[in-house]
Amino acid sequence: MDQQWGQVKYGERLGELADELHAVRVVLSTTLAIDLNRRMSEERGMLPAFDGVAEISWVRGAELMEATEQDAMQGRIAKLRRFQESFLELDASSIFLVSEETVHDSTG
Repeated sequence: MDQQWGQVKYGERLGELADELHAVRVVLSTTLAIDLNRRMSEERGMLPAFDGVAEISWVRGAELMEATEQDAMQGRIAKLRRFQESFLELDASSIFLVSEETVHDSTG
């Protein structure tokens, strides 16, 4: 399934769905296929890295929570899940809501 992460144009499709979900930003981070990733996980007794991480951002979490109560939004969320089920192992994945705080940014 992980080979489809890039092949199904996940970012492009996720971007389309994010628009439907009224998200303001989508960032995909793909795990680097380098030995350092494996070594760091093993040295710390951690689980192996995921194939990648998809971050979807909204301006305000409260608006997202309100929107999820609407039938139209529930249908869009179900559409996202069906898309994810087509190539992700959901039982080996995580999903969670967070609040973001930038603590360092040297990008200028």
